[in-house]
Amino acid sequence: MIKYLVSTLIALTLFTTSAYAQSRPEDQSTDEAGLWYKMDKYEQALKNSGAVIDDPELNAYVRRVTCDITGQEACDKLRIYIIQEPIFNASMAPNGMMTVYSGLLLRSENEAQMACVLGHEYGHFAEKHSLEGWRRAKSTSQWMIGLQFAAAFAGLPPEMGQVINQVGSLLFYRYNRGQETEADTIGFNLTAKADYHADECANVWKNLISENENSSFKSKRRRGKWFNPYSTHPLPKDRINELEALAASYSSGQKTGRDNHIAAITPYLENWMKAELLARDFDSNIYLFEQLKARGFPPGMADYYVGEAYRLRKEEGDRARAVAMWEKAMTQEGVPASVHRALAEHYRKKDRKADALASYQTYLAQSPQAEDRELILAYINRLNKQLAN
Repeated sequence: MIKYLVSTLIALTLFTTSAYAQSRPEDQSTDEAGLWYKMDKYEQALKNSGAVIDDPELNAYVRRVTCDITGQEACDKLRIYIIQEPIFNASMAPNGMMTVYSGLLLRSENEAQMACVLGHEYGHFAEKHSLEGWRRAKSTSQWMIGLQFAAAFAGLPPEMGQVINQVGSLLFYRYNRGQETEADTIGFNLTAKADYHADECANVWKNLISENENSSFKSKRRRGKWFNPYSTHPLPKDRINELEALAASYSSGQKTGRDNHIAAITPYLENWMKAELLARDFDSNIYLFEQLKARGFPPGMADYYVGEAYRLRKEEGDRARAVAMWEKAMTQEGVPASVHRALAEHYRKKDRKADALASYQTYLAQSPQAEDRELILAYINRLNKQLAN
């Protein structure tokens, strides 16, 4: 009986939420129209930034999942942009612009988890939370921050990816705790209604906590464990408890979309893993890459980049760990050509000339258009001469 009542309430919530999609304000003198104008300018800057991934198949995948949870009528009014940025984030502007970051796609185990986050963002959009934040910002010193970002957009600086990240964060953290909880509930309801497995919304935050707990940085390891009176977000563990309570009271669907998600993300896996290393949070990288392998992504690719994280971390014993992971990657499916170059460099420095030569040759055979082709050919020529003597 309780499950029936909860399901009925969810259905009513979904009807009022998914049937609603914001329309452009007719009165251009209103503050809402002003917000739409600012977001239209931001959207144009975003499209010109070079940070947007325009791959048709990846965009079709993200849009299909979005439409599954919002409904086709509402989805037709959304414009979705996938941003090349290695952070866990997505945002939804009041003019119908949704941004989805590559770091979110990489960290989602399946399309159900991605749907939970996108549903959360759509909840902010449906309830006009951005407009409430905009009105608060206009009456406080925060408005100056907004002006600074607007100026940055107009100039289109080279660090556009960082600007996009900052603006997305500004929009995201402007919501108060009540709005975040409301969006969590809407996101869960939309995901569950689309027949996705109900536990996956809580799993999003469990995974994020685990990754942070394995970080090289103390500030990230503490995140979610201590109360921050200035935070506008509920603590991650509180969110997990609330989402698990919702899942326990709802008849769960069976769909996760894991295979679909792996297939959609795999073509970008190497570039995105490489981008993750730029943050130099190598302990977190090692944890994440091992998780990707466990989730079904190509093990050779994951092992190679675990080795790269060890190589870059440079703690005692890390060089040996890196080589061990590269050699392990050689026996796995999906190993990139770069592993042969990495091993060749190691063998050359250890004066293992024959092994270095073979690895360099394999690298060029598998990557004939490599940017460092001329350098590698020089190494091959030198090694051939040394071995001939």
